Order: sequence, then C-alpha cells, then structure tokens
Amino acid sequence: MGQLEFSFPIDISVLDLTNIDLATEEDKSYNIDKWASLFKAQTWEEIKMLAEKNESIDEAATTLYQLSADEKIRLQCEAREKYERDQRSVQHMLEKLQKENAEQKKEIVKLRAELASHINFSSNSSRETGFEK
Repeated sequence: MGQLEFSFPIDISVLDLTNIDLATEEDKSYNIDKWASLFKAQTWEEIKMLAEKNESIDEAATTLYQLSADEKIRLQCEAREKYERDQRSVQHMLEKLQKENAEQKKEIVKLRAELASHINFSSNSSRETGFEK
C-alpha cells in the first residue's frame, strides 16, 4: 500500500471506553468522558440523558437517531424487495411444476389409452382365433 506524507504534525488520540471512570480533570473539561459515555451507551434513554446535559451531544444524538431511522427504513425496503423476489421465484416454480404436472397427466392419459387399446386388441385377437387367455 502507498504511504501518505503530511507536511504538518497529526495528533491521534485513542479513547478507551472501558475506562471512562479514569478520566482526568482535563479530560472532563473537554467533555471527553461525556463523549465516551455517548459512544458506550446501549439504549436511547442513556443517549437522551446525555443529550439533555450537552448541546453538542444533543446534536450528535439527533444525527445518530436520524441515521439509525434511515437504516431501519433501508432494511425494511430491502426486506420487502427480498420478499417480492422470493414470491416471484415461488410463483415461477409453481407455474413450472403445474406445467410438468399437466404434461405428466397427458402422458398418463395417452398410456392408459394405449394400454386399453392393447388389452382390447388382445381380447379381440384371442376371440377371433378361438383361444382365450
């Protein structure tokens, strides 16, 4: 892979969400503990509580909610499309099986007619010769 070169220094910070309680006073002054709590939140209620206390987190929570809602709508649309594809596939298979079934019924009727013709021929043939089977 190619390497990127920057003409300015870059600071990268890593936030350990499992150690929020170890936040320093400086971390707290920048609300890093609050942001960490937002990323660690498991429910919308937790997010709402954090959002009530901080305008920036409220904006982030609103965006997060909108993105999640869009994701839910997208998933619902995909599920509906999959259902419709599956229904078309089932309908196609049903039509194919019905066609095969009709062809098999025709073949059965044809074979029965041939069998009946053969039995009648055998019967008539033995009567004409005087030999019964």
